[in-house]
Amino acid sequence: MASLTDYSGDFSPQLQLSEFSHDTLVRLLTVYSQLYIAMDGFWYLAVMERHGNEEALACDMRAWERVAKYEMKRLTEILNINGHF
Repeated sequence: MASLTDYSGDFSPQLQLSEFSHDTLVRLLTVYSQLYIAMDGFWYLAVMERHGNEEALACDMRAWERVAKYEMKRLTEILNINGHF
């Protein structure tokens, strides 16, 4: 199948990310990385509105500590990065 540059055609429940072009995948990755950071900001602000800045910061730090171990494991496996972290 040809590399797709968008998803403007008919719905395809079997569509795979591998069917998109390299440039489209880079654009998607860029958007998702920005949304990942934005979600953290929105979450932090929501906690801050309800519980104040100190509690929001504590929750934010705890959440990042928890996700970091999974993030590091998955990224190092995908990119075949070895060593002590």
